[in-house]
Parts: sequence; structure tokens; C-alpha cells
Amino acid sequence: MKLRIFTVILTVLVVSMTLVSCIVALPMNESSSDSEKSGQTSDSSSPAELSKDPASAPVESGTSSISEQSPDPVSGDVTGEESSMPPVEESSEPAEESSEPPVHESSEPAEESSGSSHGSTSQPEEYKYIPDVPGLPYKSYAGVTKSSIKASEYDAYFKDSMFIGLSVLVHFKLYTDSMQAKYPGFLGNAIIFARSNFSAYNNFRYKPTDEDSVHPLYNGEKMTCEDAVKVSGVKTVYLTVMALNELGIYKDDCVKKTFDSTVKLIKAIKAKSPSVRIVILSNTYMVYDFNNYKNLNNGNISALNNMVLDYCNKNGMDFVDVSTMLMDGNVLADKYCRDAHSGSGCHLNNDGFAIWTCVLRNYAYLKQNGLYKNPPFMPTYTKNK
Repeated sequence: MKLRIFTVILTVLVVSMTLVSCIVALPMNESSSDSEKSGQTSDSSSPAELSKDPASAPVESGTSSISEQSPDPVSGDVTGEESSMPPVEESSEPAEESSEPPVHESSEPAEESSGSSHGSTSQPEEYKYIPDVPGLPYKSYAGVTKSSIKASEYDAYFKDSMFIGLSVLVHFKLYTDSMQAKYPGFLGNAIIFARSNFSAYNNFRYKPTDEDSVHPLYNGEKMTCEDAVKVSGVKTVYLTVMALNELGIYKDDCVKKTFDSTVKLIKAIKAKSPSVRIVILSNTYMVYDFNNYKNLNNGNISALNNMVLDYCNKNGMDFVDVSTMLMDGNVLADKYCRDAHSGSGCHLNNDGFAIWTCVLRNYAYLKQNGLYKNPPFMPTYTKNK
């Protein structure tokens, strides 16, 4: 009997303790559940969770979709380097605004060779820019630098001459000025009529008295090319093809329109100075890093050079190639360019002009001996692929 009573009491105690335990445990479990829910809520705001939802994913720096919609610089619509040239306006045609950077530089940059190259310069197959002629002053241009250029008897040939051009010729003047300080009479002390941002088109677009005129100065006065030639009384004009500041301003037919303005300039000079002899210097090219614009590229430059060469052949004019010997495959060699990786990618350095000196002296020798012939053609180059 006592055993049964003890068993009943023990059972009651166990049941009571169990009930108390369950009652105490219930709030604890609910609290734990709330904590877990709270923890899930805070974790859901972490980058790892947000990244699962594209709509709410954070945008990383530099990966905005806006950048993907930016126009291609090669397209000619909008570029990161907008032209500082004034928009082209002429009553005879719609205004055409340049989408490509103009070529202009009027100050002397540091004279450093980039040292990089895309190959070695060599004559294109089936084309010789140095003819096989006995007695020619320069049989090769290899290794020619400014320091290797000395005085020459052929410099006198360029007396009473004027070189006309844009910023490339501005740098050429800096080069010739420095050489004349060492060698009086260097290249005949020829007049260099040049200015940054100038072109055959701009010669006619403005009047020299216009506020926006980009005409060069002669004796401290802005003049058109034809007036400067007439006033100076020079006997020979070396006119550079100034495509670098013109090809990029046209929406279409840029080669033909640049050719037309070049011919217009030739005729304007001859109209005011009928006895002057005009010699055309080929347009130089772009280095690799800049040979990618829609209009201003080596493909269009070489097409224009050939078009002008053909005009010279038909009109009894000399055309002097001052470009091909500076090429490195399809592009202007970096080692001859003062701004190969910044700026405009086309301005020659002093070593490039040293080779110009050789080319001009060879031309003088050939003319004096009645041996000069225009190139049979100008090599064809292309825009970067």
C-alpha cells in the first residue's frame, strides 16, 4: 500500500515538473524564433543578398550603362576631343562642324623621341623615294638626325622661296631658325608662311581682318597666301597639302572637297603671281595611336596625296614626296613624331625635319641637273583596322 502511494506521488511530481518545464520553455522558444527572424531581416540588406536582385544591385564605379551608349569616337558624330575649330560656314554649302580634333600647335614641345616603333621604316615595294642617280647628295636617309645635318651647297637653291603650311610648318620654322643660327643661309633662308589651324579652306573662309582669322603673318600683318606671295616677291612657293586641318571638317566627300580647296589655293596664288613656280609637298601622315578617325586617317591622306599628284602631273607642276620615307609600315613612325602618344599624333620632330632637309637637297640637285621626275604614285595606306 505504501509503495503504491509513493509511486502515485512520484508520478504526480514528475508530471508537475514536466508541466512547469513546458511553461517556462515556451517564451524562450518564441524569443529564439523572433531573434532568428530579426537576424534574417538584417542579413537581407547585405550586398550578397542584394546582388541576387538585378534591379536593386549596387552600381559599381565606371560600369554605368550610360558609358555603353557613348558614341564611338571613330564615328565622327561626337568625340571626347571636340574640335576647337570654328564651325564651317559658307553660303554655297550647309555648315559642317568638325567632329575631329584640329591639328594645331604653336609652341615648341620638349624634343624627345618616343623610342617606340611598329616596325622599321623601309621603301614600299615597287616604290623608290630615293632615285638611283649618280651624284645625289643623299643615297640613304638611314641614321639621319638633326645633329648630322650640316651646311650644303644645295641650300642656295631655296633662296627667294616661301614655304606655306599649317602647324607642321610652324615647327619646321623653329627647326630652320635653329639651323640658321649655326649655318647662315640654311635652306636659302626661305620664308615660312605658316600658322596653327590654317588650311587652304580657311585661307578663303576668312578675311585677314576678321576677328576669327587664322591667316599667317607676313611682316607682322595677317595676309592670304596669294597676297603674301605677291608682296614678298618670291620666285618659288613650296605649298604643303594641308589636309590635317581640313579632312575632318566635312560630313562627306572629305578627300574631294579638300582637293578642291587645294586647287583653288593654287589657282589663287597663280592669279596674283603668274610667274611664280609652285611646288607641292605631300601631306604627312598620322601615327598609329591617332590613325583611327572617320575622316582624318592615313587612308584618306594617301588618297588625297595621289589625287594632288595626278593634278600636278596634268598641269606640269612638281610634287615632292616628303612623307613616305617617314613611314613605319602603315603609319607615321613614332620616332619622327613629337606627339606620338598625346596631342595630335602628326607633328614632326627635329629628326623628321632633318630628313625633310635631305629630301629637299636631293630635289635641288635633281632640278639643277634636269633629272627630277614626280613620283609614279604615292603608296596607299589605310585607317587602323
